[in-house]
Amino acid sequence: MGKMRKVRDILMSANRRDMEDMERALQEAKVVAQIKADYVRDLARVCVETASAIISALRNNDVEVAGRMCDILLRDAEDTVAKARELRDDLGEIERFRRGY
Repeated sequence: MGKMRKVRDILMSANRRDMEDMERALQEAKVVAQIKADYVRDLARVCVETASAIISALRNNDVEVAGRMCDILLRDAEDTVAKARELRDDLGEIERFRRGY
């Protein structure tokens, strides 16, 4: 996904005395959250595709391949959960910022 500005940093950099700057920061934070949400969605799709590959391997009686695919699925699922938690934290930051102004 590459390096992206943190939502918290965007919101904290806003001039609290300038409503336009606060709105700009809020909009920028929302864009970052949308990009992260898209990424989480893509990760979830990868998990679904991997699960489909596991089912296919099992139907072909290839338990060894299914096991390797399951290892991949676990790694991808852990990454998905971590990114979803990060997104949830960002959304909380946005909500707190929005309530504050």
